Amino acid sequence: MKKAIIILGAGSNQVMMYKTLHETDFTMIGIDRNPDAPGFGFCEERIVASTHEADTIIEKLRLLQPRYSFDGVITRSSGPPLFVQTKIAECFSLISAPLAAIEICSRKSTTVEFSATNEIAAPKRYTLDKLKSVPDLFPVVKKPDVTLLGKKDIRTANSFVDLVDLSEDYEIEQYIEGKDVTCFSCVYDGMSYPIVFIEEYVGVGLDGDYVGLGMGLRDVSYEAIGQATQKITTALCLKRGIISPNFRLNASIPYLLEIHLDIGGDYIFDYLLPYAGYHNPFMHLISPFLQSCSPLPALPEKIRSSLMLFIFISDEMDDSRCVELERRVGKVILVDDNNKIRKGLVLLPIDGDVFARIQAFNRILDRKDGMEIQQFDK
Repeated sequence: MKKAIIILGAGSNQVMMYKTLHETDFTMIGIDRNPDAPGFGFCEERIVASTHEADTIIEKLRLLQPRYSFDGVITRSSGPPLFVQTKIAECFSLISAPLAAIEICSRKSTTVEFSATNEIAAPKRYTLDKLKSVPDLFPVVKKPDVTLLGKKDIRTANSFVDLVDLSEDYEIEQYIEGKDVTCFSCVYDGMSYPIVFIEEYVGVGLDGDYVGLGMGLRDVSYEAIGQATQKITTALCLKRGIISPNFRLNASIPYLLEIHLDIGGDYIFDYLLPYAGYHNPFMHLISPFLQSCSPLPALPEKIRSSLMLFIFISDEMDDSRCVELERRVGKVILVDDNNKIRKGLVLLPIDGDVFARIQAFNRILDRKDGMEIQQFDK
């Protein structure tokens, strides 16, 4: 009986993962509500269904069960598909994160409570009453309790004027200066093994909105972040899988911002890591979820310190504009994500000061695209 991997989602951001698994002996069972999803082109079996509908998917998987030995279920999506992954895993005795852990990590508010309970450093939560009594706490960060798309709707608030539209779906957090670092780790037998540390470069626009500028990979070890990741893994009772907590690093202290338990990456594993010298990094993400896989060896120690910068491309961006941008900046890779946003990725070696490089890059974009960055979180 052939071994099969169940994959929740077959959109454009899943294609690299499908391509990786296409080179293995596994049968892929792809699931997506779009019958024309690009990932389906690599699948032996397709289930056209929403990745939010666990019962429908399980019913259709039962029909396939006599023909396949299910070896794992994976997804690159956070939110509802992660809950569905766990329900499928429970039904077919597969590997997944505990439901309680997913519930903790799915909301900012529960993540903050988890941090306090387990003595993990994190930004403080504020109420409006607290800010009124201690106005010196400004600036603060206003963010949705559930974030499904990068830095969308995260803003810096400098006064109560910036909080007039605050709803119960938003959290108010302490603003901490520093650098954002995500630790992508595999988990085996309750021990977290860092795959890679990714620096995230964030700007704050003139309107206060956070802007994701790009990401960086440097030949640097973040020992304190690795230790904090293990502490989080233990507290979540995570025995096997993937964990990628995001921290704000300030004076060598990592403050926990959020935790992801899905195979995410935001183009990191698709483009940045291969550019830096990592071959086939997706298998390190997938293997913890496969019952037949042993832990993979460590990724190579020698890497090329690299930048991946983002350009959000307007409809007016034509081929001549891309050619001009490549001439002035570097190789531009055009991608379309599931939200139909056309994005350009520029891959560059890190040479000298990272933020000077980013600022120079944005000055080029400002003259053409009107993007203005007020400040950087360093």
